[in-house]
Formats: sequence, structure tokens, C-alpha cells
Amino acid sequence: MESKKKYSMTALWEMNYPIIVSIIFLICFLFFGNKLKFNFIGLVEVSMSLFGILIGFLITVLTIINSLDNQYMRAIKENIETFNLFKSYLINAIWLSFFTLIIGVLYIFIFSSCFFPIKDIFEIIIFFITSWALISCYRFISSFVKIAI
Repeated sequence: MESKKKYSMTALWEMNYPIIVSIIFLICFLFFGNKLKFNFIGLVEVSMSLFGILIGFLITVLTIINSLDNQYMRAIKENIETFNLFKSYLINAIWLSFFTLIIGVLYIFIFSSCFFPIKDIFEIIIFFITSWALISCYRFISSFVKIAI
């Protein structure tokens, strides 16, 4: 019989807080979004610039992590579960950033000229994916800084 991994509450929170916080942001957006008058074209343009830069940074970090062999990286790599979790944060941040770019391009070229309800549904998706990607990038960067210092 295979043993199941048991994580502490702190570890479970760290693994899942990007999606949980993004859902909370989404619920707030659904309730208060009409009052805030979001500029989605501006949001998409800024997020495309930001996530384009973050993808370059994160892929550079991935390359460094795989090639670096100092005492910090050896200590991290010794605990294979922690290292795999750390790499999964990085991969997750890269893919979510990439999906944010794809959705941004689709919005600018296709969905920004659509009418209700297609445009509204796509704006909800953009808001959710952008917040999830941003929080996932933050999770990785904060973990990386903790390790590096």
C-alpha cells in the first residue's frame, strides 16, 4: 500500500492560496466590478507587458536552478519533495503567465469587439486568469527570495 503525502496546514495554504485568493478576487469583481469601471484594454495591455517580462525572468531562473550547484541548491535538491514543489511553483507561474498572454491577445484581436454576453464572460476569464497568474508569480518569487537569502 502506498503512503499518502501529508502536508502541514501552512504547506497546504502555500500550495493553494493563489487559486483561493483569485476566486475571492473574482467574487469581489462579480459583485463590485460594475461600480469600479475596469478598463480591460488597459488591463490586458499592462498584463501582456508584465507577463512577457515575467516569463523571461522565470525561464532564466529555471535555467539557473537547473545549472546552479552551490550549497543552497544542494540543500534544496536533497529534499526531493521540496525541490519538486518549488519547481512546480515555477512551472505553474510560467504557464499561467503564458496563458495570460494568449488570452490577452485573443481579447485584443477578437473579443474586445464582441457584444454582451461574450465580451463580459471573456472579461471575467481575463480577470481571473490574470489575478491567478500574478499571485502564482508572487508565490514563486517570494519562495525564491526566501531560499536565496
